[in-house]
Amino acid sequence: MAEFDHAIRTLGLCGLNIQCFELKLRPNDPLLFPLYEKALELDVPVNIHCGINFSTSTPMSYGRPEYIDEVMVAFPGLRVCASPPGWPWVTELIGVCWRHPTLYIGVLAVRPKLLAKPHSGYEPLLQYGRSILKDKIIFGSSFPMMSPIDAIAEIDALGLDVATRQKWLHDNAARFLKLDSVG
Repeated sequence: MAEFDHAIRTLGLCGLNIQCFELKLRPNDPLLFPLYEKALELDVPVNIHCGINFSTSTPMSYGRPEYIDEVMVAFPGLRVCASPPGWPWVTELIGVCWRHPTLYIGVLAVRPKLLAKPHSGYEPLLQYGRSILKDKIIFGSSFPMMSPIDAIAEIDALGLDVATRQKWLHDNAARFLKLDSVG
């Protein structure tokens, strides 16, 4: 906890990233609860890896959204971004996100064009991201895996309306990170 506190208060870092599969812990493991409590105390957001991982030394189940649901129930004020966006449990993540006001979905480490590709498994993100979750989607370019220019071009090809595009590309992240007074 002292290192986390030092990183935020002294070094100026802005949040916590948890890659549960690397830790061989589920997001709801009680060993992580002190970190969540500290994040609340420091008023910083948490990114939790969500979805498949490609490590063959840990089970992919560490990325299940249902475990993030339990974290959000235990820490209702915690600002969490679940990213990448939950494949192969995309619909489960959508349900969890819909339930919790401070949970967001990070569209990163996945090509944005896959959200519109039939049978990719990501199509529900586009459907719900245009409607009930449009205030909860956060775009990330996945640089250096993909250039920001190409990633934004793929977002633009999704046919989002102007207001939703603005939310995905700026407003939601600004609110999540408390960068300005957006909505």
